[in-house]
Amino acid sequence: MENNNIVLLIKEAIRDEFANQRPATPEIQLISETEVTEILKVSKVTLNKWRRDNILIEGKHYIRLGKCLRYKKNELLNFSK
Repeated sequence: MENNNIVLLIKEAIRDEFANQRPATPEIQLISETEVTEILKVSKVTLNKWRRDNILIEGKHYIRLGKCLRYKKNELLNFSK
């Protein structure tokens, strides 16, 4: 009977430990179109063309927040046309 109690205590301790942990999610830094033009050294017209031609992909490189576009900085830093 004592072994069952020990097993239950171990299971409870493991469950509590996992409950207190957050899943590892990378931090996403969103930047404006103006900041993108400065980083990539391109014009806003070029950004619009890249979006229209699916060179920059919604969800991967940028997201829409209402009428605003915000770009994922890490994706753009790794971007190669």
